[in-house]
Amino acid sequence: MPTLFFEGEIAHLQDLNPKLEKIIKDAAEAAGYELIEWMYISGSRGILRVYIDKADRVTIEDCGRFSAYLGSIMDIEDPIPYSYVLEVSSPGVNRPIKTDKDYQMAKSKWVIIVTKEAIEGKREFAGNLQNILDDYVEVEDSGKIYQIKKEYIVRARLDTPVFSKR
Repeated sequence: MPTLFFEGEIAHLQDLNPKLEKIIKDAAEAAGYELIEWMYISGSRGILRVYIDKADRVTIEDCGRFSAYLGSIMDIEDPIPYSYVLEVSSPGVNRPIKTDKDYQMAKSKWVIIVTKEAIEGKREFAGNLQNILDDYVEVEDSGKIYQIKKEYIVRARLDTPVFSKR
C-alpha cells in the first residue's frame, strides 16, 4: 500500500490522504503503471512526489508522460489547496519493500531492513533476503541468518552491497 508522508506545518492535509491517494492510484492504473509510493512534503512550496513502476522498467519518458497526465487530473480535481511541485520518478535501485509481492520480488536480493525492536541487539539488517514466510522474513547479514517478524519491520528497501551505507 503506498504511503503518504507529511513533513512541515500543513498537518491538516492529512485529511486529504484518502482522496489524494485515490486520485493518484486511479491515474497510475489508468495509465498502465503501478503506484509504488507517494508523499506530500509541505513547505514554502510543497512537493507532491510520486513513484511509479511497470513490468519492463520506467523510463524518463514514462515519468514525463505520467507527470503531464497526473498534473492535468490534479488541476481539475484540485485536492491540494496550496502551490506545489509535482515530481514523478521510478522507485530506482532503493525501491521500498512493503507488500508480499514486493518481498517475493526481492527474494535473493540485497535488502536493508529496519525494525522497531532490536533483534539480537540489532535494529538494522543489510544482506540477502533468503526466505519469505507468512509471518516473518529471513535475511542473511554478515554470514548469519536472522528471522525478522514482518510486524516488527518499520522500513525495508532494495539496495546493493556496493551502495549500502553499512
